Amino acid sequence: MASRGLSRRAARTTASRRRAGDVRAWAKDHGIAVSSRGRIPARVAEQYHAATTGRWPGPGRAHAHARRRQAINQIEAPTAQQPST
Repeated sequence: MASRGLSRRAARTTASRRRAGDVRAWAKDHGIAVSSRGRIPARVAEQYHAATTGRWPGPGRAHAHARRRQAINQIEAPTAQQPST
């Protein structure tokens, strides 16, 4: 039977469930509305990490994209031409 294009998602780890629970509890304590199931909005996760660790936890997908864009911009940027002699 041919595949119908359905892919399986990676299983969540116990640690990721625990972190999600911690973020949801923190958000509730701070009056931020977050559903009890589903994805936690990035802005809420950022607020949680900033409040609990003082920083965002390292390079994620958005950080990697920004670094890639920065590298591409440096390659594509016109360089100053040397005066011809």
